[in-house]
Amino acid sequence: MPLFHEFKTESDQHIAIWHVEEPLDFFEKEIGYYPPISNEQKRKEHVAGRFVLQYLHPSFPIHDIRPNAFGKPHLAEQPLHFSISHSGNYVAVCLHHAHEQGIDLQCWTPKVETIKAKFLSLSEIERCKAHPQGLLLAWTAKEAAFKYLNKQGVDFIQDLPIATFSIKDENINIIINHNTNDDSVKIVIKSLIFNDFAFSYVDHKAI
Repeated sequence: MPLFHEFKTESDQHIAIWHVEEPLDFFEKEIGYYPPISNEQKRKEHVAGRFVLQYLHPSFPIHDIRPNAFGKPHLAEQPLHFSISHSGNYVAVCLHHAHEQGIDLQCWTPKVETIKAKFLSLSEIERCKAHPQGLLLAWTAKEAAFKYLNKQGVDFIQDLPIATFSIKDENINIIINHNTNDDSVKIVIKSLIFNDFAFSYVDHKAI
């Protein structure tokens, strides 16, 4: 069982990152879940995410997960909030019993350099260049904030500008100001760097 990393935050979020080395049928048999997804890789990612949900919460009702109006997986009438992210051979899950969650995991890839202008302003790009993994960290931070907000029509540059980008030793803190028509909402992101990927989660307690 290649559990890569597991921890609880001060905000009582339970997070697990799984290095997916097992075959698809391992995950399907373990949780008795066989979704009608034809693409094997997408099916594996889908099932592995639900497997990790049950790893964190053995009685998690994975068969009750449905997409909400914005397409985000959720439980309609139960006080369990979660977020799932996968990239490469990793899947991450965050679970909380009271608050909306938002996480994102992205493996290192040259792609981030080519798409940076789609999610970062010119000033944000310059700020992120100060750290070797800055662009990828900013990408995961904005993706996590987007999942947390649970709404459509969000422009990553205009609506999710980075207010602060602080990296000191292993402590990575990113604050995003979500701009709405009426005001600005501060979203605090905590990030982690690993050899293969970057990972970010919204710290709802600090919001």
